[in-house]
Amino acid sequence: MIVRLIPTVALVLGLLPRALAFEADGCEKQRADYPKRWNSVAGEKTLVTCTAIGKSEPKKLVVRRGARDAKGRTLISIEPVPRPKDGIYRIWLDREQAERLKKGEYFATILRMEEACWIRGISEDAEVFFMDNAAGPGRDALAPRLSWFGKAAYRCAAGKPSEPVMSAKSCEQQRADFPKDWNDTAKDKSLFDCGFRGTYWRIKLGKPEASDRLMLSVVRLHYENQGSANQGTELVEIPDWGVYRAWLDNEQAKRLIEGRYFATAVQPEDSCLADGSLKDGSVFFLDAADPPQDRPDAGNLYNKAPRFGVFGEPMHCQAVSDKP
Repeated sequence: MIVRLIPTVALVLGLLPRALAFEADGCEKQRADYPKRWNSVAGEKTLVTCTAIGKSEPKKLVVRRGARDAKGRTLISIEPVPRPKDGIYRIWLDREQAERLKKGEYFATILRMEEACWIRGISEDAEVFFMDNAAGPGRDALAPRLSWFGKAAYRCAAGKPSEPVMSAKSCEQQRADFPKDWNDTAKDKSLFDCGFRGTYWRIKLGKPEASDRLMLSVVRLHYENQGSANQGTELVEIPDWGVYRAWLDNEQAKRLIEGRYFATAVQPEDSCLADGSLKDGSVFFLDAADPPQDRPDAGNLYNKAPRFGVFGEPMHCQAVSDKP
């Protein structure tokens, strides 16, 4: 399918160079926003504890709330247990994010380690944390509601998390839950185009199945006429370059359609959830918040409390409409 690059997407892509601008000493300035004793959690309050599903590592996560600055931003930490030699993860949250975490139902963010330096993107040691308790402790075999830290699945709670339950389905059985032709998304509705630094994805949603579940597809995009004078005028779906999928229940689908704040784990065709880890999968996190820049010479990526979606790299998404 060929869809012309609509003005909203062009606007988003036009914002990207602004987000890349940053002076050479940015790493030191980023580190200065955090405590000098990075790994000290003294005085921090435990909000959530997460227990790994299956054989996932680390076995436990402790999520804590730390200091609050003069502008109402809140520092949080995630300590893997046992603690790795590289230490804990941290990030600053704005007021809305902090309130989401406090409620303990549906929250996602990306965290950094002490040596992280985000210049023109996030560093390899960054991890996405997604907590999904909105559906309660029940298990949906087709559209499981799990929490994630990187590629590992967890159960999270303010008190003791419910006993993690592993799916008894084999990888072959899990694959059978998805369409036979994995890359065929022609009948799905295009909702958003997302992109950053030359990599673009289309977010699509299928019609409700008999199970009352809907299929999310994340399809790789590419510029039509690359290398010609018309480069950049059209984006084309290239399913052979990559399609990630996930089943959604009605509540998840509603969140996705709203396009404001949504996250789930998605997987390529040859992936499966085994021993609590999603091989080759990734958390897809859409966050439409567009807070003011802390500095005029650097984009939202470099805010003290950054807000952006993540799918491997930071991404910005805008709604699109299918065109014949």
